[in-house]
Amino acid sequence: MNESARRFTSIGRPVDRRYPTNRAVASLSLAVMILGFIVRRMAGTPSPEASFGSLLMAIGFFLAWAMARELDPDHDLSAFVAAAVSLIPLAVLGSPDFAATLLVLLLLRILNRTVGPAARPLDTFAILALVGVAVWRGYLVLAVAAAAALALDAVLRPPHRVHLAAAGAAIGILAVGIGRVEATPGMAGDGTLGLTTWLALAATLPFLALIRASASPVTASDADSRPLSGTRVRAAQGLGLLALTAVVLLEGRTGLAALSPLWAALAGAGAYFSIGAPTRLPHSVHDPS
Repeated sequence: MNESARRFTSIGRPVDRRYPTNRAVASLSLAVMILGFIVRRMAGTPSPEASFGSLLMAIGFFLAWAMARELDPDHDLSAFVAAAVSLIPLAVLGSPDFAATLLVLLLLRILNRTVGPAARPLDTFAILALVGVAVWRGYLVLAVAAAAALALDAVLRPPHRVHLAAAGAAIGILAVGIGRVEATPGMAGDGTLGLTTWLALAATLPFLALIRASASPVTASDADSRPLSGTRVRAAQGLGLLALTAVVLLEGRTGLAALSPLWAALAGAGAYFSIGAPTRLPHSVHDPS
């Protein structure tokens, strides 16, 4: 990211096509969009709807990759496993809630500091705005996750103290959302916890092994050559896993669909760590994607 952009945001991570992994995910996302369009047209879907649906699938595919990069920064290949896994819920459950997914992605990023610097004011306001959108749509637990992430960012070294106030603001938004949910019966998810939902949650269990192994990351932040903080990386990993679990338990299949890229990132990274140990490759230092 160039210096002029850094004055406004420190948590943006542009996809720099100089890096092979970034070129690969860009090409694969395009392939997913094209194949999705072809499949929809063959099924008789009109071209405008097929184009829009395939675009959303490609975005979900990319977001799963991006979230896995934050959850498992030491290993490039696990993100591609996550992206591939994301095609299952994207095809079965439909498009995710992109605002909710983006909120979790930014929360992971401010916690693990893969970009290096602490969040800037515009970043914090963007996160709080996304908290408001999530609460308005009924995902109250994401406001709790945001408050936890902001509070942790305020106390973990190096601390960003202003986020204590931001955590309080997230709790305030949650309080408003609770009143709205109580006044609007049925606005939350269906709360259905069928076999498929339980199997999806079970698929994230291997991620616990990755959390345990992430005490001493080797990957450096985008800004310098110092390795990431193991405490911060683990905090982000735990937040991601708990956020998904809470949303699914409260919202059921609707919650799983909303955060399907996060589920894919957790399931994919966990599976890759568990069964791909002999072939794990270190993450490219200073890869700004």
